[in-house]
Amino acid sequence: LAEAEGIHLGGVPHDDVYVMALGNVEDAPLQVATTLRAAGYRTSFNVTPRSLKAQFKSVDRSGAKVVVIVGESELAEGKVNVKHMLQKPTKKVL
Repeated sequence: LAEAEGIHLGGVPHDDVYVMALGNVEDAPLQVATTLRAAGYRTSFNVTPRSLKAQFKSVDRSGAKVVVIVGESELAEGKVNVKHMLQKPTKKVL
């Protein structure tokens, strides 16, 4: 309808980062997402527990190029895993 009126809204902006939760990590994904948003990154995450497969489908839909994975073992170490979707290796960072 908008385009019929000559109004171009452009595409929906994609997320920069998607935060995934693995296991019982409580509100850690929210904390990570809040920190990333405050730094200016468009960030999404699931508010309800979902399987790894379902979360990766959400990553694909979001268009995010970077995934931050918050797992129980990473949380215990005070770290997260960062995966660049266009590259193979996943890096553990502080």
